Amino acid sequence: MCLNGLSSVTSVGLCFPINSCKETLEIYEGALLDQEEIMKGEFSKSLAQCFKMTYLDLGSCKHLGDDFFASLTSGEASVEGNVFKPGFKHLLTVKVNFLDKIMDGSVNKLLQVSPKVEHLELTGCINLTDYFLENMFKSFLNLKFVDLNHIPAMANMPLLE
Repeated sequence: MCLNGLSSVTSVGLCFPINSCKETLEIYEGALLDQEEIMKGEFSKSLAQCFKMTYLDLGSCKHLGDDFFASLTSGEASVEGNVFKPGFKHLLTVKVNFLDKIMDGSVNKLLQVSPKVEHLELTGCINLTDYFLENMFKSFLNLKFVDLNHIPAMANMPLLE
């Protein structure tokens, strides 16, 4: 599902196509959705049910913040009355470039529920701290590519040897 650059989409409007293919959705590319409307909980709750995603691009959706990611990472499933949180076990690529409202906890939680992420783009996420960035590399060992351009905290980090 690719929604690059749509300027008049609503949260409710996004929910219908996502809900209709949540069992099979593997790629979500909603980069550049520049609407405050997408901050509403229904969109993130719908996306949180797409447990088979392998690719997630929310880059430059400048209105997305920590509340969105808290909702996104809290997806639940139910089997025979037992509720559990499967997370994004198949997610390999995450692009959240230029989300200047997200903090360390948002990225950390997304990585926790997505244990296979190998490719992570954080360019321009200006509120990430050097403490988080250093610990990210220690905690999430599957990461093979991480883009950290234009993050002020990078100036405080020692060179990795």
